[in-house]
Amino acid sequence: MKSVLIPAALGAAMLLSGTLSAQVLPHRAGWNGRINSSVTEGFENFAIAPANGEVLWILSLDDTSLAGGQGPGLVLDGCTYSCNDTSLQWNGANYYGTPSKTIFSIASDGILTLTYDAPMSAIGFDLLAMQGSPDSAIVTVYDWSGAVIHVSAPIALPGPAPVFFGYQAGSIGKVTVDSQVNAWSPLIDNHQYGNGSPTLAKTGTCPGAVVLAVSGVTPNAHLALGSSASLGSFTIPPAYPCPGTVLGLGGTPRMVGMLHAHGAGTATMSLNLPVGACGRYLQALDLMNCTTTNVLQL
Repeated sequence: MKSVLIPAALGAAMLLSGTLSAQVLPHRAGWNGRINSSVTEGFENFAIAPANGEVLWILSLDDTSLAGGQGPGLVLDGCTYSCNDTSLQWNGANYYGTPSKTIFSIASDGILTLTYDAPMSAIGFDLLAMQGSPDSAIVTVYDWSGAVIHVSAPIALPGPAPVFFGYQAGSIGKVTVDSQVNAWSPLIDNHQYGNGSPTLAKTGTCPGAVVLAVSGVTPNAHLALGSSASLGSFTIPPAYPCPGTVLGLGGTPRMVGMLHAHGAGTATMSLNLPVGACGRYLQALDLMNCTTTNVLQL
């Protein structure tokens, strides 16, 4: 993430508007109409022979990782897969009966953690157990601030047939998948994550270190950050990008920064906010399709 020292006009605090109501999605059909942009990670980019499993000897895997002499680009940008000790493992199709490639954690606590680069409004994935080693999984969902927002009942995994888990909420930041039976985590496949309405969120407090996170925007879009001293309604004039778009900022907002979204439709920026930055409002504008996020209030 890029670190930027911004002028006193820019600040961020509590999220004014919510997004989707929190609930479990019992099947993938529940995604229909809920998100505008999403990606699906099928874990197919690692070259491995069918029925084989390869210990990666890494604790964290994202789109920049190197493992087993392969990478980067082994997984899609937008999520980091991690374990607390030992290693992650990548499996070929038909590994103990599984239908396609999967990953899992061989950590001693049996937990696989999925951490998103920006808040997600819906996530879902298939959970599997190896043939002959049935499992029971508990999935814990955290919001962007790190607070627990859902703990599943035990999910029975009798074997390699996929069992779907999905969840939607306004701001999902992390998920853990915890085996209740085995010394390793359940296997995971077909991981889908995405967003509904464009969302601007933050971690940290003003003054001090703050991370802004935008999600649900057009993949690879440029985003403009606008700031104002008040809430209100401002229509962008014809001489500027996205003319006619109405912002939720009062007065005459000024642009205070630019971000570039990744392929998952997310972007983050790390800021060091001085005391004078606390007291204004912030909103992001997707310059590709002219949609706006919620407003963050000081």
